[in-house]
Amino acid sequence: MRKRFEANLTLGATPISEIKFPIKYRDKLTAILLALHSIYINTELSEKIFLLLENKIISGKKNTGRLGMDLWNILVLGVIRVGMSYTYDEICYASNYDTLLRQLLGINDVFYVNRKEFSYRMIHENISKFTPEMLDEINALIADYGSKIIKKRRRTARNKG
Repeated sequence: MRKRFEANLTLGATPISEIKFPIKYRDKLTAILLALHSIYINTELSEKIFLLLENKIISGKKNTGRLGMDLWNILVLGVIRVGMSYTYDEICYASNYDTLLRQLLGINDVFYVNRKEFSYRMIHENISKFTPEMLDEINALIADYGSKIIKKRRRTARNKG
C-alpha cells in the first residue's frame, strides 16, 4: 500500500516547498536535490512523474499489507543513487544522516522525537525498483515539459514584440 507522499508535518518542520538550499556550494548532490525540489513544487510535472512511478512500481499489486516506502522517497533516493553512483550503503547513510536530504524526503527531525530511519533492507527492497530506464523516462518527461515552457515563452515574446 504505497502513497505518493506522506504530507504530515511535525511541529517546527519545514515544508518541502520552503526548503532553503545552499546555492554557494557547487557539489553534485546539492544540484540533484535542487532539481528534485523543482519537480516537487511543479504540480503539473510531478503529477506526470508520479503517474509513471505508479504504473511502474504499483501496477498490478494489491492495495493491502504493510506500508511501503512513499513514491516520493523512492524517486528521491533512486535519483540520488543513479546520479551520484551511490551504493545502497551510501544511500542508507545519506538518507539517515544528511539533513538537507532528509528535509527533501519530508522528514524533519526538529526535536528528534520518533526519529524515522531507513534500514538497509528497506532501501534495497524499494530503491531497486527504481531502474535507470525509469530515470530515462522521467528525464524525457522533464525535457518535454521544458520544451513546452520554452515554446510558450517564445510565443509570448513574439506577441509582445
